Amino acid sequence: MPSREVRIGRTADVTVLNPLLYSDLATGEVLNRIFDHLVITDDDMRYVPGRLVRDWATDDSGLVWDFRMRPEARWHDGWPVTADDAVFTFGALLDPAVGSRRRPEFLVAGEPIRFTAPEPHLLRVHLPGPYPALLDSLAWRPILPQHRYRDAPLAAHPLNAAPVGSGAFAFEERGDGGRVVLRANRDYHLGRPPLDRVVWRCLPDPEDAAAAIRAGELDYLQGVDPAAAEELACRPELRTRSSVDASFTYLAFHLDHPLFSDAAVRRALARGIDREGLVRDVLNGRGEVAHSMVTPLSPWHNPLVPRTRYDPVEAEQMLDAAGFPRGPGGLRAAPDGRELAFTLLTVAGDRVKERAAAGVAADLARLGVAVAVETHPMEVLLREHVYPRRYAAALMALAPGPDPAYLHACYHSRMLTPQGWNRTAYRSPVVDSLLGRAETEPDPDARRALLDEAQARIVGDVPQVFLFHPVVVDVAHSRLRLPRPPRTPGNRFMHLHQWDVRAP
Repeated sequence: MPSREVRIGRTADVTVLNPLLYSDLATGEVLNRIFDHLVITDDDMRYVPGRLVRDWATDDSGLVWDFRMRPEARWHDGWPVTADDAVFTFGALLDPAVGSRRRPEFLVAGEPIRFTAPEPHLLRVHLPGPYPALLDSLAWRPILPQHRYRDAPLAAHPLNAAPVGSGAFAFEERGDGGRVVLRANRDYHLGRPPLDRVVWRCLPDPEDAAAAIRAGELDYLQGVDPAAAEELACRPELRTRSSVDASFTYLAFHLDHPLFSDAAVRRALARGIDREGLVRDVLNGRGEVAHSMVTPLSPWHNPLVPRTRYDPVEAEQMLDAAGFPRGPGGLRAAPDGRELAFTLLTVAGDRVKERAAAGVAADLARLGVAVAVETHPMEVLLREHVYPRRYAAALMALAPGPDPAYLHACYHSRMLTPQGWNRTAYRSPVVDSLLGRAETEPDPDARRALLDEAQARIVGDVPQVFLFHPVVVDVAHSRLRLPRPPRTPGNRFMHLHQWDVRAP
């Protein structure tokens, strides 16, 4: 093993290695090391110039933005990175035929943002109207090399398996068992990273992952199972890194499913789930109950959203009133014979989600609701069930960016999957109006008021039961020399280009 190789373990595999087509965190963690960006977030979640950009400016109207790109930046094949590459990237992202799930983030009131290159290293962004979420939309969006990707349709491009980027690390190979190898970009315009190679490994389950780092087969293990974190932290050669996660884990109802079209049923089920028990038993106390889709750490959090307390007695009464009394065998059914029974989907190999799903199923079983838990690999879960909305209920998580623009992408009725991120088929004309106005509202106070009301209405309608905000624990070998970790685990590898290993 080269002295400056780092082996990273996790239980999630990468999907398609194309920055415009992926939608999962595991793939993004790899792609964002291969490709550079116009805008990134810093350790305090502020928007700052990415490694392709020197600075940016906007005109007095706020509708035209200029991004001055670094002329020294190069693609891994030696070609210069230019503004034309950015124009090509965003043109492809906005092309409906490409099928990028990021497309809605580049529409303002339904109109596309326009990108031009008046100079080789000057990208000009033309907004069709006020859009306070522009930097959020651009943040961590990788730029593609036009000369390498324009020769074939992106959905089936050969480089989707072997990408060419401009970042601190270049793609080397992808092997069996979720193995992805990156090598240092020796000609990186901001300086060669200290590491020679980075090897990402996908382990079949958390127990195997924990065993691998104990045996010295890994140097870094992300998202450690809470049950193993304390034991691993006691080993002298290992140390833990905890991140307060802005993500939320949730139980999603498909509102077009006949069992969940009635908000009264959804509210009753929410009342019967012991979320404090999930934090205690699933997370070993490392987290807190979620009351909204916006973390309390965010300045956009509305502390006045409706809160659902755990009360199984009242939940039973609510289910009776909603038309699902208990039958002779204890299972609840409507007068027309529809049983209150459904399958709950979640992510295979993710022990937190698997245990949370089992806990939810046990809580609801005590109410006379039959829940069968079914797991799938993330790629299959998204492709076969979530995006086409072929499911009754799903237990998943979302790690949103710092700007609340994701509320529009997740809850506006125009944003139903697969075009947007509205996975629950939630539809509310009032919320549509609030989110639509907030999307183009330049005044921060007025925007906050609109989003506060939207949050409260969405939470009250219960398209999801917000379960918890976890504290995420990673484990690192003491031979690693690591910079200060970012605040959120979604950006845990943003400083990978600064990682190093201690001399033996």
